[in-house]
Amino acid sequence: GGMTTENTTDAVGAAIDKTAMTKPATGTYYLKGPVTTSSSGWAVGAAEKITIIIDNLTAGDASLTVGGPITITAGGFVAFIVNGNITVASSVGGLYNLDTPTVEGVYVTSPTGTFATSLGDVGKQRLVGQGIFVAGSFLLQRDLASITQNNSTAAELFLYNPRLLVSMPDSMKDVPITWEEVAP
Repeated sequence: GGMTTENTTDAVGAAIDKTAMTKPATGTYYLKGPVTTSSSGWAVGAAEKITIIIDNLTAGDASLTVGGPITITAGGFVAFIVNGNITVASSVGGLYNLDTPTVEGVYVTSPTGTFATSLGDVGKQRLVGQGIFVAGSFLLQRDLASITQNNSTAAELFLYNPRLLVSMPDSMKDVPITWEEVAP
């Protein structure tokens, strides 16, 4: 079967809580950007499979800002497919010596889109991403100089999570996604 969207919303102006994305718990959501996820974070449950497609509102910005940690319990799935850029907020991260993922899932920008990590806040300098990250370019902005860890520690750590290929909804496995520029 093809991909169906249960929810289409103009998401401009408000941070999106995961609870708004889980009716039903498995679903594809089409949002008009810019979209920010809530700073309180998302914990995706083992039975939840959430795919969020973000397109632009007319000529506006189709971006996604990851405003809080996004974690997945084994078996769960979350994907953000963005016709534009993805930025991780400076408040999302952890201590330099922790390998615990703070951003999990599948993150895809458009071919010209950028995945940017922002300069981390105090105590949140290190960004650990686990999943699948695809972008036209990556802008790695984290810096551990203020805590003198740049020589020994990666400020960004990306871990591949092949389990997401297993837990991915069937509809995503056979649906090609292409972004087209349409003449006005």
